[in-house]
Amino acid sequence: MSRRQPHIQVNDLTKHIGNAVALEGVYFEVLEGETLSILGSSGSGMSSMFHILLGLKRPTRGTAEVLGFNCVTESVEVRKRVGCVLGTQRFHQGLTGREYLDLSAAAHGSDDARRSELIERLKINESEKIGNLSEAAITRFSWVLALQHNPAVLLLDNPFPHLDESSRRVMLNVLEEERSRGTTILLATDSPRVAARHSDRVGTLVNGELTFVRDMRRLNRKLARRLRIVFREDVELQDFIAHNLSVVSRNGREWVITLDGEAGSLIKRLGKYSVEDIETVEDVMDDILMDLLRGHGPGPYV
Repeated sequence: MSRRQPHIQVNDLTKHIGNAVALEGVYFEVLEGETLSILGSSGSGMSSMFHILLGLKRPTRGTAEVLGFNCVTESVEVRKRVGCVLGTQRFHQGLTGREYLDLSAAAHGSDDARRSELIERLKINESEKIGNLSEAAITRFSWVLALQHNPAVLLLDNPFPHLDESSRRVMLNVLEEERSRGTTILLATDSPRVAARHSDRVGTLVNGELTFVRDMRRLNRKLARRLRIVFREDVELQDFIAHNLSVVSRNGREWVITLDGEAGSLIKRLGKYSVEDIETVEDVMDDILMDLLRGHGPGPYV
């Protein structure tokens, strides 16, 4: 099997704006068909990074390439080949959705069948002027614009603003379908849950520095083995000390533990006690961000 080639490569990417640091020495790559999510809050430098990748800003230092094209000197070639959804994206208010999509199709080419399917699925009124659309409708329209030409690479910077929960689920389904199609995706988000469930790797961008990148498959396996146990009696901590068991928290007789690997140690210990309830803990995604921020120290990528 041939090694997947990097579709996005960022080396020592640095952006200073006056005395402010937007990005400082950022390194990472995204392989063909991979999804990398970068967690960060407002002001972390995320938008500057995407603007550089799209050739809308020049870096102070370092390089960025998408599909082998330099994002500064060959930015037109980059923009021809990618799809992008930017949370801060702005459109000409006087054009209709159809006019915008036609202009994009002329520049990129498009799959008419896919365009029609996306318009129907995302409930876009093509004949409406952009200026008359709600913020949520503009977000959905941005996704149609990004996907109608079947790009090999998707650049998604905060791509779910202003959506209600139902629309957000639809867009996350679209994201998963793109992953299944083999699209290479760079996703910026402030949601640990989205990063954990819809990525192959995840990093955190803090004050312009990419502090850590982790393989989400391993992390998701670990999270899948996080259990909440409610005992009918008091239990001593030392009774749960084992090489593959760790106690996350205790509140009286309610414990949250993480099981790493085979369950024999846990079953053996639970057999000694009366258990009122046991369940998998699913809603622990906020812990992921803290785990990453407290991780094993900074590094360019893993």
